[in-house]
Amino acid sequence: MAPLIVMVVSLVAVRSLGLTLSWHQANSCRGALRFALAAMFVFTAIAHFHPRTRPDLIRMVPAKPPAAPFLVTATGVFELAGALGFLIPDVAVMAAYRGAVRPVVQRILQVSAGFTYTYSASGAPGSKVSDIRLNGTPIDPAATYRVTINNFLAGGGDGFSTLTAGTDRVSAPGFDVDALVAYIGAGTPVAPGPANRITIVQ
Repeated sequence: MAPLIVMVVSLVAVRSLGLTLSWHQANSCRGALRFALAAMFVFTAIAHFHPRTRPDLIRMVPAKPPAAPFLVTATGVFELAGALGFLIPDVAVMAAYRGAVRPVVQRILQVSAGFTYTYSASGAPGSKVSDIRLNGTPIDPAATYRVTINNFLAGGGDGFSTLTAGTDRVSAPGFDVDALVAYIGAGTPVAPGPANRITIVQ
């Protein structure tokens, strides 16, 4: 119950600060919820190290694991990492990316207006994408282009490791979900985009 109370109180407090001080990161319910969840994670993590609560947590660990204190410490560290993941986008990328342990899944990125390409499901790795064009003009491999993606993909998330080679990286304030909500709210209803930007061949 205590962690839930901490989260609710933090949510109300941070949301109020966001509205009062025009604090961009907390000026939406989703943004404020990130801070509230981070506060809850920190609160529960403290219990893993506090002298009054740590012994109780150690006693709760089953007898089979040989190092109950280590498990309690590791869990506390992971909860602190989770709190950072809610607050710092780059840390969130590292926390969310599990490419080393997750199964290999073929993923296709959707693209913006004017960008087209052909995707071959049976092509060899590195040769699946071809005929890449921007506004009908073939992409010049020697040219430099600026793209907009979220922090997760920019950090190589979902296996798109090539995106980590991008240079002159600039991070916009706030979170991508806030931009999505604002876009949909300003143009409701939003019609789906055309389905001819990606040509899939076997």
